[in-house]
Amino acid sequence: CLLVHQGRAHTLALEHLHVLWWAIRSSDTRELLVRWFSGERKPDDLIVRFDPSLAVTLDLALGQGLVVRTPTGGVRLTAAGTGLVSAISSDHTVLTAEREFLAQLP
Repeated sequence: CLLVHQGRAHTLALEHLHVLWWAIRSSDTRELLVRWFSGERKPDDLIVRFDPSLAVTLDLALGQGLVVRTPTGGVRLTAAGTGLVSAISSDHTVLTAEREFLAQLP
């Protein structure tokens, strides 16, 4: 939900969600993506892998009513998903590194 919340109108294309899913997993990949957006990129820097665990996570989020699929195949937060993001954001001890990383992205 935190990743989808980053998108315009709290919606992300599946491809963009894969990039964020890959990047958020470690401090190295988080740093690499921040460098990429700041213009300090190298052609061989960014190696994005499509992770099958994202499909499982999306299925769980869909089943819990946290996200919906858009007609174009994107993923959009529901009111319940937005509520979860608000709950996470209000607790400064939860997902701190991940939230700091997402705050650095455009």
